Amino acid sequence: MLFTPKRLLIIAHMRTGATFLTHCLDSHPDVYCARTEPLNRLSLWSKIEPFDYRMDAVLAQVGYKVCGMKLTYGHVDDDVWQYARQNRCVFIHHVRENVVRSEVSNTLRQQRKEGRTNYPTHIVTASRRISPATLDAAELVANCRRHRREEQNMTAWLAATGLPVLRTTYAQIVGGEEVEARCIPTLPAQRICKFLDIEELPLISRMRKVNVYSMKSIVSNWAEVRAALAETEFAGMVQ
Repeated sequence: MLFTPKRLLIIAHMRTGATFLTHCLDSHPDVYCARTEPLNRLSLWSKIEPFDYRMDAVLAQVGYKVCGMKLTYGHVDDDVWQYARQNRCVFIHHVRENVVRSEVSNTLRQQRKEGRTNYPTHIVTASRRISPATLDAAELVANCRRHRREEQNMTAWLAATGLPVLRTTYAQIVGGEEVEARCIPTLPAQRICKFLDIEELPLISRMRKVNVYSMKSIVSNWAEVRAALAETEFAGMVQ
């Protein structure tokens, strides 16, 4: 009789450190965790149809106790809901409590696509200096509020599934906002392993954190942006 692995769905907003988390989980010998986003329309996995076959191609790997994948909020729909309920999936809801840092990173990622900054997406070498970029303060505030609403809605959605959910945070798995992480710290790693019912081992990654610099050093109009944020509920998230 073939052993059926535990199926793990890592749910996260973009630019919250979830890719680092998946790489760390994949380093565990009892875990297969896709290092891409299988439900991304540009992924090679997207060519597999129907939907359940695509999910099984990732989450029913042979020889592992846990098989997982990352989904961003935009990937979670009725198909995911039904699959999760039918297969008794477990969830890690990964969040970045400092939504300002997350949305600044999102904006810089978009500017890189447009050729306006040298901001990298994911790297495996030491972090390099990032050219400062100009941000629209009002747009950043709006994005932070949207981010917070989406996170609250996802928390409610996950609770409604009735399935096991572990909440992890960026600060827990990376160790801080301006550090260059190479592994998940011991206590959070033990908590994750216990949740997944796997041996407690170090969870490491070759991936490095992209941005280890202060906001002031990467946002050219930081004084303006900071002043705008100071008048909002995000005032405590700025240095």
